[in-house]
Amino acid sequence: MLTSVTRNKKIGTAKAKHAASSVSKKAARISENMADMANEAGQQAREFIDSAAANINEAKESVVERIQEKPIQSSLIALGAGFVLGIFFRRS
Repeated sequence: MLTSVTRNKKIGTAKAKHAASSVSKKAARISENMADMANEAGQQAREFIDSAAANINEAKESVVERIQEKPIQSSLIALGAGFVLGIFFRRS
């Protein structure tokens, strides 16, 4: 009887070790997948930021060029926008 109890205990211990090893391997794979996903998201964010910065610089250059081409019209537009904003903020 003692032999079958010892044998069952050894089998149970072996199964527990195998299950723990399997869980550990799966956790390591999940961790690696999450790290890969985080790296990919970071790369996409950097690309988006770089693209946005390029678009902002392009828009700024376009505005500067337009102001240089038509300084009087640009000044009147700025004056009108300031007037409208002044009225808007005074009422708020």
